[in-house]
Amino acid sequence: MLLIMSDEHDVSTHRVINWLTYLKVPYYRINNTSSVRIDYLTTKNGKIDFKISITSPYSTTPYILYANDIKGYWYRRGSFELEKIRIQEVKSENMNIVKEKFNKYLDEENKKIVDFFHYYLTTFPHLGCFLDNFTINKVFILYQAQKEKILIPEFVITSKKRDIEIFLNKYNCCITKGIDRNGLSVCKGIGLGNSTIVITESKFSQLSANFNYSFVQQYIDKKADIRVFYLDGKIFSTAIFSQNDEKTKIDFRNYNEEKPNRIQPFKLPDAEEKKLRKLMKKLNYKTGSIDYVLDKNNNLFFLEINPIGQYDFISYKCNLFLDRVICDYFKKIIG
Repeated sequence: MLLIMSDEHDVSTHRVINWLTYLKVPYYRINNTSSVRIDYLTTKNGKIDFKISITSPYSTTPYILYANDIKGYWYRRGSFELEKIRIQEVKSENMNIVKEKFNKYLDEENKKIVDFFHYYLTTFPHLGCFLDNFTINKVFILYQAQKEKILIPEFVITSKKRDIEIFLNKYNCCITKGIDRNGLSVCKGIGLGNSTIVITESKFSQLSANFNYSFVQQYIDKKADIRVFYLDGKIFSTAIFSQNDEKTKIDFRNYNEEKPNRIQPFKLPDAEEKKLRKLMKKLNYKTGSIDYVLDKNNNLFFLEINPIGQYDFISYKCNLFLDRVICDYFKKIIG
């Protein structure tokens, strides 16, 4: 059986599951909304043995999963939490702090068990890994890409206005974006975006002499964005013509829903594919979405890798049928 971990509303997962169902590949899906209870977890003769009960919000009957059921694993998105038992009442107000500390301790204990499952599931033939969410580092990946002779835009990380001024004098036009993520969640239903922006003269003039560390990168006057989907050595590339739309010119992820960018298949040069395969192997990524930009002189500049990035929109637009490709990958494993 293929075990899938995903977000309840992830369309890409739905489409792969349609193929798994059609081709009669056994699977079970755990969503971020699933409730998980461990009935037992132990080791026998150097092998893990467990029984866990999984309940979805739409069913009162739990699904029973045994260790021996799993033959392959696909981490797409999300995680899960264990059922919680908490101290609800205390005899005095003075004990409230004890209750809070102890409940936090129980949360940390549960998290270690969940972390164990994330580690353990990667011992099976798998695509994706929950831990990639926390170990991925944009700057380190750029460093490794450059070591593989992959062209990257020049960048600097600095906290001083003077350094940005020097960088602007060298490249005339620069952009800034998050070092790690493209935004943050403030509370339920409220978040702050952090998109790619051009450092204009007016924005530069508003900077203080010192600020928090920021990622500043050479702006590439592009012909197109190149989105690549990588799957265990196979490379599927597309060109996104975002440059002629002011909304998507700087960052194609500022999607124009009324007039979407044209997307078409694109072939990376063989030498670039070879370097990319070597980079993905070095980083231990079996799958991922990779971004390049193609400049006006047809030079390819590598930007970043997202091990669990989106691929559905390029699959649909370019008839790549990546959901079927992923299904076939696991069908060979599961049989």
